[in-house]
Amino acid sequence: MLVKGSSHSITPCMLLAMTGAAGVDANVHKQSIALCKKLGLQPPAVFNPDEQSDASTKVYKTIIATSLQPDRSIPETEEQRLRKEQEELMRRLIVWGSLTVGAVGAGLYAYKWYKRAYATT
Repeated sequence: MLVKGSSHSITPCMLLAMTGAAGVDANVHKQSIALCKKLGLQPPAVFNPDEQSDASTKVYKTIIATSLQPDRSIPETEEQRLRKEQEELMRRLIVWGSLTVGAVGAGLYAYKWYKRAYATT
């Protein structure tokens, strides 16, 4: 599956947290949310298989939401993060380089104009 002009085959990820009769352990739930944030994923969808209608509806909605926006459910790897930072740095360098060249060109033009206008011959 190719997502948004990527040259690599990327598969969207979706996490589901199944609870039992006692529910999800608070530490496990907090750790899973922290891990999802670190990877750039949405928090896991929690469902209880004992409540069939509610559980299947939540899972179905989560699957549909992920399929409609697959790029929001792709974990960000260290390589991808570094590539994005490098692309942002290159954009900034290009902008600042263009502005510097423009300022130097305007300065040279102003100098030549001043020299012609006030030259004593």
